[in-house]
Amino acid sequence: MTIFNEEKNKIEQELWASTGIKPGNSVLDIGLGNRPHSAIKLLELGANVTVLEKSIEAIRRNCELDLKIVEGDITSTDFCDNEFDYAVAYFILHEIPEELHISAVKELLRVSGKVIIAEPTPGTDPVYKDYYRIFQDVMKVRSGIEEYQNLEYWRKILQSAGAKELKTVTKVSKEKITGEEAEEFMNNLIEYLESLDMPSGILERAEELKIKMIRLGMLYSEINLFIAES
Repeated sequence: MTIFNEEKNKIEQELWASTGIKPGNSVLDIGLGNRPHSAIKLLELGANVTVLEKSIEAIRRNCELDLKIVEGDITSTDFCDNEFDYAVAYFILHEIPEELHISAVKELLRVSGKVIIAEPTPGTDPVYKDYYRIFQDVMKVRSGIEEYQNLEYWRKILQSAGAKELKTVTKVSKEKITGEEAEEFMNNLIEYLESLDMPSGILERAEELKIKMIRLGMLYSEINLFIAES
């Protein structure tokens, strides 16, 4: 395993360890996405997991997982007050409009004892910024959103939603992905973009980014994790 992947795995392990989620806890996880990363991690932690997902396609794609999947929207659910020990929004709030962030957090606070939010920042590394812009344009093509925010933005959202911030964890990457590893990373990304039938302009930018990433390397942005309650 490369130094980059070792650091990436360590950061992820430390983030999940900081949540305090224990075996048997009831957890509402928001969104399955292309890969049900957070849902699988929660199952590994021994939690009783319910996933809220609005995409029928994503629900069908993940129906074999050992969890309950409920079709619905994050801003308005049919769950009871404090039905869950935790509600988790792991790398998901940046995909919904900013004007819905407060109502989404309010709903998560209503249905759970504690809310966990993990979000990337926009980043400062020039290569990462190019990578981020490509994903923003991919989401626009798919009529979606990809807008990362800094730590203070999410603190204001929590405050406006009436949340009490219990804990904040910030993880900073120090190792760049570069060389052969960057080439493999970008080849996988380009293959994924092709599977989505992305326009040629986006694919060309991805190819250009691959060359740049191999040569210069790319440093991931900071990740902020918040734990809050009503």
